[in-house]
Amino acid sequence: MTTHQGPAPLTRPEAIARSLQQRIDAEALAPGSRLGTKHELTESFAVAPATCNEALRILESRGVVTLRPGPGGGVFVGNPTVLMRLGQKFLHLSGDPVSVADALVVRDALEGPVLFDAVRYRTEADVAELRTLARALTGSRSPRGYLRATWAMHRRIAMISPNPLLREVYCSALEQAESQVRGVHTPEGVAVPGPEGKEVHESFVTTIATGDPAAVEPLIARHRLLVSIPDLPADPQFT
Repeated sequence: MTTHQGPAPLTRPEAIARSLQQRIDAEALAPGSRLGTKHELTESFAVAPATCNEALRILESRGVVTLRPGPGGGVFVGNPTVLMRLGQKFLHLSGDPVSVADALVVRDALEGPVLFDAVRYRTEADVAELRTLARALTGSRSPRGYLRATWAMHRRIAMISPNPLLREVYCSALEQAESQVRGVHTPEGVAVPGPEGKEVHESFVTTIATGDPAAVEPLIARHRLLVSIPDLPADPQFT
């Protein structure tokens, strides 16, 4: 028998990001409205600059805010596209952030269409960038670095698809999972995934480069056997 554990607790940056999002919604702030400087926001939330910067990076990736440098700059309300808002809405239907596992379920469900599109529509430039990302992945020396490189590769693969809704929902699922793993540190004894994981991701690039649709389903099956998130404790900076 299993029990439902509920949504994963928010990291400190994600909590700040949610608070700023709620402020924008509650005050019905229009795109371009100024929220303050990074320094002002850091002081208002009483957190370290790095924590505030991470929260702003999360919101910027969702199109919720924009950052402008220089005199008169600061943090401003963004204007996310309809598709970006729709992608986030899919991941917040209950009003609560989904867990890493829930986000990866969405990602896994869309992985087939994403990879088939990549095989069909890839260009030489796409393949060249994927090979660069594959080298970064195989050179990873920490679990967090490996996850970062892996998700960068999957995000780049998704961007090959000509289907904008597929791209946005898939990348939103990745962003949701990644945002909950950023605020962790690597404890002693946690190893980087072995050669099998790196070989599977190199096979993604090979399959896309050769344009072989028959290789897609077996590759996805191998990949799903590898998917796991290290059980890393929260970094004290974010608790």
